[in-house]
Amino acid sequence: MRDEVKKHLLGKNIYLDTDFFFDYLPKDEIAPFISGRPEDKILFGTDFPLIDQRKDINALNNIGIPRRLKENIFSRNASSLTNV
Repeated sequence: MRDEVKKHLLGKNIYLDTDFFFDYLPKDEIAPFISGRPEDKILFGTDFPLIDQRKDINALNNIGIPRRLKENIFSRNASSLTNV
């Protein structure tokens, strides 16, 4: 449903997580999809135990996005959202 997400959700002041990005988006679309969002609105997520978290961590580390954005996705955004 990526076309629906692009049409109805991108550009809105909402959070998205990376759950299932790596299994359902073509690899060449993941970095632009993530980079096109405000950096503080993306959270790392998996459907553990259905999805291996290590696989998603490795995929996110290897898609060519800046280190700062990865740090935001992996931890800073969730900390900010939950005030932890």
